[in-house]
Amino acid sequence: MTCTHKFLIILVALFAICTANANAQTLLEKRDGFEITIVDTVKETEKLPTPPQDHPFELVQYDTGLGKMAAYLTKPYDEPENTKYPAIIWITGGHPQGGASPEFAQGGGYKNNQTADSFFKRGVITLYPTFRGTFGNPGVREEFYGEVNDVLAALKFLQQQSHIDSDHIYLGGHSTGATLALLAAASTDEFAGVISLGPQDDVKNHGSTRLFDTNNPKEFELRAPINHLDLIKTPTFVIEGEFGVSDALGRMSERSNNSVLSFWEISGANHFDVIQASNDLFAEAIVRAIQEPSKKFAFNRKLLESAYTELAQNMMRAEALQSLAQTSAKGIDITKQHELTHYFYSQYQGPIDAITKALKEAKFTKLKSEKVTNEAGEEFITLEAVRKQKPADLDQLFKDRAIIERLDREWNFTYRDWYIESGK
Repeated sequence: MTCTHKFLIILVALFAICTANANAQTLLEKRDGFEITIVDTVKETEKLPTPPQDHPFELVQYDTGLGKMAAYLTKPYDEPENTKYPAIIWITGGHPQGGASPEFAQGGGYKNNQTADSFFKRGVITLYPTFRGTFGNPGVREEFYGEVNDVLAALKFLQQQSHIDSDHIYLGGHSTGATLALLAAASTDEFAGVISLGPQDDVKNHGSTRLFDTNNPKEFELRAPINHLDLIKTPTFVIEGEFGVSDALGRMSERSNNSVLSFWEISGANHFDVIQASNDLFAEAIVRAIQEPSKKFAFNRKLLESAYTELAQNMMRAEALQSLAQTSAKGIDITKQHELTHYFYSQYQGPIDAITKALKEAKFTKLKSEKVTNEAGEEFITLEAVRKQKPADLDQLFKDRAIIERLDREWNFTYRDWYIESGK
C-alpha cells in the first residue's frame, strides 16, 4: 500500500468521525472513540461516614462501569404504602465536585446554602453522589469526563428504587457541580428537569488542577458545556447571580438557540446567595408537578426574582433585629442616640476603598482604616465607620444594612456587624 493510499484511508476515517460527531444526539455519542489522557493520577481514599440509624440520610452504593460508588440518599417520610416520590440528584460544588456530609441534614445559612435541604425537606428524595477517584471509590478523577458516566449511573440507581417515580427524577448542582450537571444533561433525555446554579461555560475557567492532557484541545472541548448546549433535550434552568460568574452565563446564552434552555441572571444576587431561593422554588415546582401533573411546571424567572428579593430582604432585616436584641440585652437603652461603629475587614485594599467611598456618600462619619496582622501572621485591612442614631430607629438600621448587603455582593470583604463602645 502506497503512502498516498494510507493518507486517503486516514482522511476517510477522520471524515467519518467528524460526520458521526456532527450527527451526535448525545454528548456520549460525541465522545465515542476518543480516549482521554490522564497525566496526574488522583485517587482519594477517605470514605463517606455512615450516618446514625435514625439519621435522615443513609449511605448507599450505586453501580457504575467501574464498580460501586458511595452516595447519601435521603429517606422518605412516613406515607401510605406504594407512594411514589419525586427525586433529585444533587451535585455539590468544589474540587472535586460531589459528596456531602451528614451535617447537610441541618440545612445551611441562606447566604451560601449548598446542602440542598430545600428538596428533602419538601419530600423530594435527594441523592448526593460521589464520583470516581473520590471517597474510596474505584477509578481515578477525570475532571468532568468519566464523572458524567457516574451521574448517569446514579440516575439508573434511582430509577430502580421502588419508592421513586422514575418519571420525576431531576438533576441539580452548584458551581463545579452545576458544570457537571450541564454535561450530564447533554448526555441523556431521561431527567425530568435540570437546575444548574453558577456553572462555567468552559472548564478552563474553573480554578482546579488540570489532571488531563492540556496540550490536546479535544480534552477541553469535550468537557466544556458551551459546546454541547444543542444536545440538551430536558427543560434546563441555568441560573447565576449578577455578582457571580454571570459572564459565563452570558456566553452560553448568546451561543444557545435551544428552546429548552433558560438562562437567568438574578439581579442583586451573587454566586452563593442565589442558591436558597432557586432551590426553594425548584423544589416546590417538583412537588406540584407530581401532585398536579396536568399543570405546567411552575418555575419562571419572575417568580425567582421576586422570591430572591423577598428572602434577601427578610433575612437582612432578621439579622439587623438580632443585633438590636443582643444590644438591648446588654442593658443599653436602644431608644437613645448612640454612635454605632460598623466594622469591616478584608485582605485586599480594593474592597476597603470601595466600601469607604460608598459609606462616605451615605453620610457615615469617623471612617478609619488600618493594617493589622493576626496571630497566624496574616495581614488584613480593617475599616471602622460610625453612624450616630437611635439603634431602635429601624428605618435607618435597615437602610444601612441594605447598603452593606449590596456592597457585600460586589466586593470580597467581611462585615462584623456594629457595636456601641462602652460609656458612649
